[in-house]
Amino acid sequence: MVSGGGHDDPTLRKWNTKPFKEIGIIGRCKMDVHSMAFSPDETILATASNTVDLWNMGENGSKTTIEGHVRPVYDVTFSPDGRLLVSAGAPGLLIVWDAGQKKILKKVKSEKYLKDMQYKDGSPVPVDFTDAQFSHDGKILATSIDRQEIILWGIKKN
Repeated sequence: MVSGGGHDDPTLRKWNTKPFKEIGIIGRCKMDVHSMAFSPDETILATASNTVDLWNMGENGSKTTIEGHVRPVYDVTFSPDGRLLVSAGAPGLLIVWDAGQKKILKKVKSEKYLKDMQYKDGSPVPVDFTDAQFSHDGKILATSIDRQEIILWGIKKN
Protein backbone atom coordinates (compact mmCIF):
# COMPACT_ATOMS: atom_id res chain seq x y z
CA MET A 1 0.00 0.00 0.00
CA VAL A 2 1.15 3.58 -0.68
CA SER A 3 0.15 6.80 1.06
CA GLY A 4 1.19 10.41 1.34
CA GLY A 5 1.79 13.41 -0.80
CA GLY A 6 -0.44 15.78 1.19
CA HIS A 7 0.29 19.37 2.15
CA ASP A 8 1.26 18.40 5.72
CA ASP A 9 3.60 15.64 4.60
CA PRO A 10 4.66 15.42 0.93
CA THR A 11 6.34 12.03 1.47
CA LEU A 12 5.11 8.98 -0.45
CA ARG A 13 5.37 5.99 1.86
CA LYS A 14 5.13 2.21 1.32
CA TRP A 15 3.19 0.22 3.92
CA ASN A 16 2.77 -3.42 4.81
CA THR A 17 -0.86 -4.15 5.68
CA LYS A 18 -0.27 -7.20 7.90
CA PRO A 19 1.02 -6.04 10.29
CA PHE A 20 0.29 -2.42 9.46
CA LYS A 21 3.78 -0.93 9.35
CA GLU A 22 5.74 1.51 7.21
CA ILE A 23 8.30 -0.39 5.15
CA GLY A 24 9.90 2.38 3.10
CA ILE A 25 9.84 5.78 1.49
CA ILE A 26 9.31 6.17 -2.25
CA GLY A 27 10.07 9.88 -2.45
CA ARG A 28 8.79 13.39 -1.81
CA CYS A 29 6.25 15.30 -3.87
CA LYS A 30 6.42 19.03 -4.56
CA MET A 31 2.64 19.53 -4.36
CA ASP A 32 -0.42 17.79 -2.90
CA VAL A 33 -1.14 14.46 -4.59
CA HIS A 34 -4.74 14.24 -5.83
CA SER A 35 -4.58 10.69 -7.12
CA MET A 36 -2.23 7.78 -7.69
CA ALA A 37 -2.33 4.54 -9.66
CA PHE A 38 -0.07 1.52 -10.05
CA SER A 39 0.77 0.09 -13.45
CA PRO A 40 -0.73 -3.40 -13.86
CA ASP A 41 2.65 -5.03 -13.16
CA GLU A 42 3.12 -2.73 -10.11
CA THR A 43 6.55 -1.52 -11.28
CA ILE A 44 5.42 2.10 -11.78
CA LEU A 45 3.38 4.38 -9.53
CA ALA A 46 1.81 7.38 -11.29
CA THR A 47 0.90 10.38 -9.14
CA ALA A 48 -1.28 13.36 -10.06
CA SER A 49 -0.58 16.78 -8.58
CA ASN A 50 0.41 19.86 -10.60
CA THR A 51 2.29 17.39 -12.79
CA VAL A 52 2.18 13.70 -13.65
CA ASP A 53 5.07 11.91 -11.97
CA LEU A 54 6.07 8.30 -12.62
CA TRP A 55 7.88 6.60 -9.74
CA ASN A 56 9.95 3.47 -10.38
CA MET A 57 8.98 1.01 -7.64
CA GLY A 58 12.22 -0.96 -8.07
CA GLU A 59 15.40 -0.60 -6.07
CA ASN A 60 16.42 2.83 -7.38
CA GLY A 61 13.02 4.50 -6.83
CA SER A 62 13.65 7.09 -9.55
CA LYS A 63 11.02 9.66 -10.54
CA THR A 64 10.20 10.91 -14.04
CA THR A 65 7.94 13.92 -14.57
CA ILE A 66 6.08 13.81 -17.87
CA GLU A 67 5.23 17.19 -19.37
CA GLY A 68 1.82 18.04 -20.76
CA HIS A 69 -0.31 19.64 -18.07
CA VAL A 70 0.15 23.26 -16.98
CA ARG A 71 -2.52 23.26 -14.26
CA PRO A 72 -3.49 20.71 -11.59
CA VAL A 73 -3.95 17.07 -12.51
CA TYR A 74 -6.77 15.38 -10.60
CA ASP A 75 -6.61 11.75 -11.66
CA VAL A 76 -4.35 9.20 -13.34
CA THR A 77 -5.13 5.67 -14.49
CA PHE A 78 -3.36 2.92 -16.43
CA SER A 79 -5.06 0.77 -19.03
CA PRO A 80 -5.35 -2.90 -17.95
CA ASP A 81 -2.54 -3.91 -20.34
CA GLY A 82 -0.31 -1.07 -19.08
CA ARG A 83 0.18 0.41 -22.56
CA LEU A 84 -1.73 3.62 -21.86
CA LEU A 85 -1.75 6.15 -19.04
CA VAL A 86 -4.53 8.74 -18.87
CA SER A 87 -4.32 11.95 -16.88
CA ALA A 88 -7.35 14.14 -16.18
CA GLY A 89 -7.04 17.73 -15.06
CA ALA A 90 -7.40 21.46 -15.48
CA PRO A 91 -8.13 23.46 -17.49
CA GLY A 92 -10.44 20.82 -18.95
CA LEU A 93 -7.57 18.72 -20.28
CA LEU A 94 -7.46 14.95 -20.69
CA ILE A 95 -4.20 13.44 -21.95
CA VAL A 96 -3.68 9.90 -23.24
CA TRP A 97 -0.03 8.84 -22.95
CA ASP A 98 2.02 5.98 -24.31
CA ALA A 99 3.03 4.69 -20.86
CA GLY A 100 6.23 3.02 -22.04
CA GLN A 101 7.51 5.88 -24.20
CA LYS A 102 6.09 8.60 -21.89
CA LYS A 103 4.81 10.45 -24.95
CA ILE A 104 1.47 12.15 -25.57
CA LEU A 105 -0.79 10.23 -27.94
CA LYS A 106 -3.84 12.50 -27.67
CA LYS A 107 -4.98 15.66 -25.88
CA VAL A 108 -8.71 16.28 -25.40
CA LYS A 109 -10.27 19.56 -24.26
CA SER A 110 -13.58 19.38 -22.35
CA GLU A 111 -15.00 22.47 -24.09
CA LYS A 112 -15.14 20.48 -27.34
CA TYR A 113 -17.76 18.21 -25.75
CA LEU A 114 -19.69 20.77 -23.70
CA LYS A 115 -20.76 23.30 -26.29
CA ASP A 116 -23.96 24.02 -24.37
CA MET A 117 -21.97 25.40 -21.40
CA GLN A 118 -21.13 28.95 -22.47
CA TYR A 119 -20.92 32.40 -20.99
CA LYS A 120 -23.30 35.07 -22.34
CA ASP A 121 -20.59 36.22 -24.76
CA GLY A 122 -20.42 32.69 -26.25
CA SER A 123 -17.03 31.74 -24.80
CA PRO A 124 -16.80 28.25 -23.26
CA VAL A 125 -17.14 27.78 -19.50
CA PRO A 126 -13.91 26.26 -18.18
CA VAL A 127 -14.67 22.86 -16.69
CA ASP A 128 -12.11 20.28 -15.61
CA PHE A 129 -11.76 16.60 -16.26
CA THR A 130 -11.73 15.27 -12.68
CA ASP A 131 -11.79 11.48 -12.97
CA ALA A 132 -10.75 8.75 -15.39
CA GLN A 133 -11.07 4.97 -15.22
CA PHE A 134 -10.69 2.14 -17.72
CA SER A 135 -13.10 -0.77 -17.96
CA HIS A 136 -11.58 -4.14 -17.00
CA ASP A 137 -11.10 -5.13 -20.64
CA GLY A 138 -9.57 -1.74 -21.55
CA LYS A 139 -12.10 -1.08 -24.32
CA ILE A 140 -13.85 1.83 -22.57
CA LEU A 141 -12.49 4.85 -20.74
CA ALA A 142 -14.95 6.59 -18.40
CA THR A 143 -14.23 10.23 -17.54
CA SER A 144 -16.08 12.85 -15.57
CA ILE A 145 -16.18 16.58 -16.02
CA ASP A 146 -16.31 18.48 -12.72
CA ARG A 147 -17.76 15.25 -11.29
CA GLN A 148 -21.10 16.13 -12.89
CA GLU A 149 -21.08 14.71 -16.40
CA ILE A 150 -19.71 11.33 -17.49
CA ILE A 151 -18.26 10.75 -20.94
CA LEU A 152 -17.50 7.23 -22.18
CA TRP A 153 -14.76 6.79 -24.78
CA GLY A 154 -14.14 3.78 -27.01
CA ILE A 155 -10.46 2.77 -26.99
CA LYS A 156 -8.92 1.44 -30.20
CA LYS A 157 -6.14 -1.14 -29.98
CA ASN A 158 -3.38 -0.17 -32.39
